[in-house]
Amino acid sequence: MLKAQIIAGFSTGASAYFGDLIATPAFFQQMSPSASADIGMSLGSRLRARLNVAYLKVRGDDKKSPYWPTRNRNLNFQSNIWELSAIAEFDIFKSENVLITPYLFGGPGIFIFDPTTIDRYGNKVHLKYVGTGGQLTTISALPQEGKQVLNAPRQAYETQATCIVGGIGLRVPVGEMYTIGVELGYRFTNTNDLDDVSTKAYPAKGSISDYAYSLAFRGDEIIKGAEPGWQPRGNPDKNDTYYSIQVRVSKTLNFSSSPYKKWYR
Repeated sequence: MLKAQIIAGFSTGASAYFGDLIATPAFFQQMSPSASADIGMSLGSRLRARLNVAYLKVRGDDKKSPYWPTRNRNLNFQSNIWELSAIAEFDIFKSENVLITPYLFGGPGIFIFDPTTIDRYGNKVHLKYVGTGGQLTTISALPQEGKQVLNAPRQAYETQATCIVGGIGLRVPVGEMYTIGVELGYRFTNTNDLDDVSTKAYPAKGSISDYAYSLAFRGDEIIKGAEPGWQPRGNPDKNDTYYSIQVRVSKTLNFSSSPYKKWYR
């Protein structure tokens, strides 16, 4: 019987998201870099647990949409995500019996995000503090040049959220101590604000600052004088999700308990 293995890993690859700015079901659109590191241990011949720290980047741009109403909305964002998750792995087959091991993994996680955009003047803007959805922020709470406030403001959204990680992986040993493989991981979140778009209606002019309104609807950058039409700004009923595909290299730190020694005798 093998002793418990202490395993450290590092992964790198790409990440993306599904939300109001990438609503089509096709995977691998508008990908960005990602990386993660983990430390864990075996809990049996087919079960492992690990603590995972990840950096992921996600983005969405209406200009790349195949649908003209979305392109005419002309919103875009990108966000860095820092994630901490507790992951359990379950090997479909015992590593001692097969050279290539497929496995399932999943667990809870927490993450922070920060949606940003580049405004029409070339400035980077942290969208949480602008109030594009009508939420009460430092900028949107400024006097509106004497205009009556038409919409009741909502609270600024939190940029800390939770997620459930789920995915599938494949690994193969490289020597007695190392493995290399690939993982596809998907995150279901409890936030609809990852892309700064969550409300169906556009804020009315005068209910937020002119600058916030210029970032809530950007179709006038494409068609001069354009105003929001029938197309909703976002879908309030569906939370955002994000995912990654990464190459992972892991090392068994206590050499004597490596399950791959038999393949390299």
